[in-house]
Amino acid sequence: MTVMSSTVTSLSVRQEAVMRLAADGLADKEIAIKLGLSLGTLRTYWDRMRKKTDSRSRSEIIAKISRENLDVLRRELDLQRLLLKGLPHALWTVTPNGTFDFWNDWFAEFGGMSPAEIAKEGCRALMLPEDLPASATRWKQALDTGQPYSTMVRLVRAKDRMVHWHDLRLFPLRSPEGIIEKWVGSAHPIAPAYMD
Repeated sequence: MTVMSSTVTSLSVRQEAVMRLAADGLADKEIAIKLGLSLGTLRTYWDRMRKKTDSRSRSEIIAKISRENLDVLRRELDLQRLLLKGLPHALWTVTPNGTFDFWNDWFAEFGGMSPAEIAKEGCRALMLPEDLPASATRWKQALDTGQPYSTMVRLVRAKDRMVHWHDLRLFPLRSPEGIIEKWVGSAHPIAPAYMD
């Protein structure tokens, strides 16, 4: 669990560490050992957090701060959704096996595809047939090497069948252990290429 201090709780770095471990289910003795604290010092941290949160118990402190953190996360996600919605280019994420699992509204509107079609086909459904082999080769190289790549691609806009050049970029999102968890993609329109 990530603990984010709000203006109400404003936890210190040490108190955040205590909260993280407590939220993970560790008992006070285990927390003290992990953080190199005496039990007396740990009790002092809990007392200060009780006062900051106006709580009566350790579990009430954890519940209040968890609720507060959830509210902060919800507000941040709402803001990110608005930002993604307003961007004038396609954004998406792909699982390591190649399944599209997120795309912004612009992507869906440009391609005129259903969510099922996007999840299955992704950018391939927007590309010209003659561009697909080279794109598949680049994608396979990225998957094999784990390296990001960028390229210029032609994508077809659904509403008028106009073909637009896009600057397409893909970056791997890695876990702390270095394992690729997702690929993050973007395609920024540059200029129309021609009309069908």
